[in-house]
Amino acid sequence: CTLWCTSAIKFIVSLICRKKNMKRLIKPNEDILRLVSQSVPSKETRMKRSQFVIPFHLEEHCVYYNTLTGECYLMEGDELLPASYLYTVNEQNLTDLIKSRFYVREEIDEVRSYCGFLSILRTIKYSQDIRKYTILPTSHCNARCFYCFEKGFRYVAMTDDTVRKTVDLIERTHGNSKVTISWFGGEPLMGIANIRRIVSALKEKEIPYKSTMVSNGSLFTDALVNEAKTDWKLESVQITLDGNKSEYLKRKNYVNQDDSVFDKVLENIRLLQNAGTAIRIRLNIDRDNILSCLELADILDEYFPIKKGITVKAAVLFQNEENESGLQIWKEALKVERVFHDKGFKTFTEEGFSCAQPYYCMADSPDAVVINADGTLYACEHCDEGNRICNIDNFISKNTKKTAAVSDIREKCLDCPFLPNCTDFSNCPSQRNNCREIRFVRLEAALRLKLETFLKQGIT
Repeated sequence: CTLWCTSAIKFIVSLICRKKNMKRLIKPNEDILRLVSQSVPSKETRMKRSQFVIPFHLEEHCVYYNTLTGECYLMEGDELLPASYLYTVNEQNLTDLIKSRFYVREEIDEVRSYCGFLSILRTIKYSQDIRKYTILPTSHCNARCFYCFEKGFRYVAMTDDTVRKTVDLIERTHGNSKVTISWFGGEPLMGIANIRRIVSALKEKEIPYKSTMVSNGSLFTDALVNEAKTDWKLESVQITLDGNKSEYLKRKNYVNQDDSVFDKVLENIRLLQNAGTAIRIRLNIDRDNILSCLELADILDEYFPIKKGITVKAAVLFQNEENESGLQIWKEALKVERVFHDKGFKTFTEEGFSCAQPYYCMADSPDAVVINADGTLYACEHCDEGNRICNIDNFISKNTKKTAAVSDIREKCLDCPFLPNCTDFSNCPSQRNNCREIRFVRLEAALRLKLETFLKQGIT
């Protein structure tokens, strides 16, 4: 009976892995694949489907996504890849799946193996230089968003001395790398004089740079957009719009607010678009503004008949504090994003594919640092005391910043299929609820879009 079952499983696997029944939906990251690719067994071997391979059932199709390599296969019909099987030498139909690590030997400890691979990846990608500097020219802001994480922070603008020390730090630590500056705040445009001083000094010292910005978008002007593009080398701006005009004004609550500020922000987005600066519109969604964000889709569709350069990203407010209902809000938020997609906007969902990476975020990475307006350095742009590194006077080199060890993984994350896309190191202060489920629904939405495009193109 055992022999019969084994033969039956091998026969089924052989059938479903024939070229005509399995199509590659997404190519792997070739650099990652070269590192993790494994040899085909030379003898009969018990194999198991990788912990990092996730099946998705999309209508009549089944899709398998590998979070380690970013590779994805589409199965025709209702056929499934088994969780385990007995590999026989020269079973050609399965060699690609083994080499690309969709299947691994049954005895392999995948987390241990992943940690070893991640150590190698970090060694390969390691740089002596700091490449990204998030700079707060001021912590002042003209908006008073009710959800702002900076409530209770001390408001301060960079002094001339801090500006000088910021430029000196960049000169000392960037090596030969091109610098990326992310202007943050507060509202960074309230510290425009400091932005100008910093970029002027970088030019004078011939330090190559480009920049991005997180802004509420209200303070741009035609002249300032041109200055930002040419002098600051501003490549992209993230601007938050949380619904239609009434909802936006309620949530922003600007100082000296009048009704025209919403229209002003839309016009500034148009100015940035015309200047060739990429715009990411962020929708901060909770249970109270979902319908308003749907109305915003109609407003922006009419205001921007040409969508080039605009990406829309939905994010759920208070996702770390939400209970089980948070997952449902995420599902609703992704539906909102889909409405924007259907109107021709590029959406974050379309970019929702990732593979293993050496560092999960800027707090984890040795190549990034946050410089607060008061001259304090942090590991993370959310700037809580737990991420404080030192004062700008005490930052000697990138080695001053301590990053998480490869093995420093939370217990709850050890069996997670999304580990290569997250690696939620145990000393991160962020404690997410339903994180696996949220990642699953986000990836499912991305795969659904990918599959629709694939089928429409009639790729065979």
